[in-house]
Amino acid sequence: KKYKNEKGRMNNPNGYYFNPHTVCFSLQSPATMAQDMIEKGFTNEDICAREPSLSLEDVEKLRQTSSEHNLVAVAKKTGGTIYDLGDLQKLHQEKNRGRVVYISGQDISLLDFDPVKEKQAALLQGATDQTRRFFEGRRLGVLGGGVIYDYAAFQKKQARGVINLPMPLPQFTGRKKEIKSLEEKLAIAGDDLAIACLVGKRGSGKSVLAGAFAALNLKQFSLMCKIDHRNREAFDMSYRKLAAALGIAKYEKMELKPLQEAVNKSLEGGVEGQRWLLIHDNVDEGSIPLGDMPTKGGSVLITSADEESFTGDNVIEVGGLTRESSCQLIREMTGNSGPEVEQLADSLGDIPLLIHLAASHMEQTGVKPEDYRQNLLSHCPEGAIHREDLFKASWKVAAAALKESYPDALKVLVTVSFFDNDAILKSWIGQLLAPGPKERSRLKFEKTVGVLHFLSRFGMVFSERHSETFSMHGYFQEIIRDSEEATVEDCEEALKLVMATSEVANYNPNAIETLGGFRDNIEHFITLTHHAKNGKIKPQEIAPLVFKVMRFYMETKRDINSAEIFMMQFIIPLLDEGLSLPLSGRGQFLMGLETLKRASDMKRGGERRAAHSCRASAFYVFKSAQKDFESSEPGDASYKGLEQNKSKCTREYQIATCMLYQAQVLADTGQDEEALALFQQAEDRFVENFGKIHFDVARIMRERAKISFKTNKQKGIDELNDAIDRQRQVYDDSIYYQGRFNSFKTVAVSFSILGDFHYESGSWKDADDAYKTAYEINTRANGGDKNVYYNKWVCSQRALIAKELNRPDMEKAQLALREEIENAL
Repeated sequence: KKYKNEKGRMNNPNGYYFNPHTVCFSLQSPATMAQDMIEKGFTNEDICAREPSLSLEDVEKLRQTSSEHNLVAVAKKTGGTIYDLGDLQKLHQEKNRGRVVYISGQDISLLDFDPVKEKQAALLQGATDQTRRFFEGRRLGVLGGGVIYDYAAFQKKQARGVINLPMPLPQFTGRKKEIKSLEEKLAIAGDDLAIACLVGKRGSGKSVLAGAFAALNLKQFSLMCKIDHRNREAFDMSYRKLAAALGIAKYEKMELKPLQEAVNKSLEGGVEGQRWLLIHDNVDEGSIPLGDMPTKGGSVLITSADEESFTGDNVIEVGGLTRESSCQLIREMTGNSGPEVEQLADSLGDIPLLIHLAASHMEQTGVKPEDYRQNLLSHCPEGAIHREDLFKASWKVAAAALKESYPDALKVLVTVSFFDNDAILKSWIGQLLAPGPKERSRLKFEKTVGVLHFLSRFGMVFSERHSETFSMHGYFQEIIRDSEEATVEDCEEALKLVMATSEVANYNPNAIETLGGFRDNIEHFITLTHHAKNGKIKPQEIAPLVFKVMRFYMETKRDINSAEIFMMQFIIPLLDEGLSLPLSGRGQFLMGLETLKRASDMKRGGERRAAHSCRASAFYVFKSAQKDFESSEPGDASYKGLEQNKSKCTREYQIATCMLYQAQVLADTGQDEEALALFQQAEDRFVENFGKIHFDVARIMRERAKISFKTNKQKGIDELNDAIDRQRQVYDDSIYYQGRFNSFKTVAVSFSILGDFHYESGSWKDADDAYKTAYEINTRANGGDKNVYYNKWVCSQRALIAKELNRPDMEKAQLALREEIENAL
């Protein structure tokens, strides 16, 4: 009943339609769900995948009649502790409220809102009776698996940001010896650093075991975070999530090494008066230097498949499950028993991941253990069967079942095998299954939910209901990716999918609102570039994504070291493969830009000779890029999508831009006459093709003013003010950029240069006004964050001006601000 009391409704965290003084056990007819999906145009196969209790014949009957089906589906879970059916009788005696009953892969919701005592027993008994009726005649023999961990407490900590771990598997079983050993080593009192290592082969369940240990010890640790060692990007992202949880200021702008130091210092200072837990996951290339860890205050758990690097008393070897645990898991998930279960566990080598996949498969398909075992062995080579053979055979069995019962699910699984295995956006799946206009968003959502629900039940993916992402097991993902089911065309399909997403299509380093989506999914983009390097994607097709990632490192992160590494790993090999002329020109242009930015850093660090050499190198790279653009055809299809702004995706624009950068290098190296001539050629091209009111025309005016200032200060100042007025015109005339003149970095640069001109002319007040404007625009352009390189320079200059004006308070304030920015950077 709707709770009508306004005060009670407003304060009711359970929603408007639940009286906070009643127990509600929610059940839904699958016929109702199926009827709704039929009306939305879903196929019979889609509906059966979403609701396995219905057969194809059942759904076909529903198409002919609206009569109610006698089966009952369960409601979605709402949070709480995991119980078996017997524990339902005891719920009214406990103080905890808000629970989930998890029954063998089926979600049954029990919403317990502290009911009136007289009604508790009757309501709970009614819920129990309905549950029993639901399972009458079904093949499930054993319900539940006992209490595992406090689901509600886990969710609360996750919401507060002090847990950055995947949700533990509800089917986790056994490992009592390993859990006890971990508790002895890590769940200790005091301030000393405790370290333990879980070492074992891939697929042995190390990460699941680490997560289960964390979930079982929620009260022992204030903060629990995973540091992912799979690749450089995952490692970097893990530390940034940890820094966010610790409240470290401006962590997004810090480079990795200082960020690690800041995190370690914060952890050593304590977190909420308790020990913390860091899980260094997938450390498969040697040990972690102790200098990279905090020295006190918590516990570190390492997982690794490198059995040679990790030895000693702190190591816990993780092998297969015990035979008892393997059989228990199969029995609980499938309801099967007898010697066939033991024979299957033996054939699977008691490998946890394979046991779980087999049990999930049998639970969903009704296949008997011996039939599954024979099917598995038919896909294994004759003679000795190795561990990898079992993984490949398990995938063959699963793929055949998916192909027959739900082809869309197989398509999703194969496509996402080419992404990073963690935090895959669910919205991408909707685009894959139902590409089309926005009005089909409901269809995309329904298909996504159906497929992920189905794959979760098959044990193929890990997907939480309220999360925007899902994940896969990394090793099994590799097995899928290397199988005959995954083709080069599937890899290219994954790339096309990513390139069409808003996270990639809308990415613009100059528009701060587009940066987050690209940054949060960078690991997927990097993974795709690795597949291209291994020959699974044609160079021509991967190049646009590679160029976007390069710009991300150079312009969003402003991490020139990472940009150089990425350039050496991916862009140079791409150029060697032979791209189309527009793509080759773009790749070389980005290389020149990286070299120019490195030269600026060198000059700032006092390495003037090295900076000069870098600029000379950049000049020839820009010249080579220009030659490629000039040799290309104006209508070459490769120009499409070359940059975010469509007006820049033309042959003429790219040629003129290369000329502009060459002229800038000439001016910076003192070759003024040559620079002016080349600036004029570039301006003529821009004006001819785009008109005088253009971004780059204003930029040329600014660069020309810098040359004029060398011989005539006032002329240089006047020309620079004209350039700034032209920039204002450009932004005012642009529909997209209108009103954003005061929040663009290129405008801030112009005012900073104006400050330099006035400073060198001895006009202290005018210089200070220009620098102040540059500081404000830079801060707005950086999303309100003042910590950018230009602002550090501006503060230094304003401090010098304050000294000239004999204003010690202003000087002190600017120097303090400069130091604050420098420390943050």
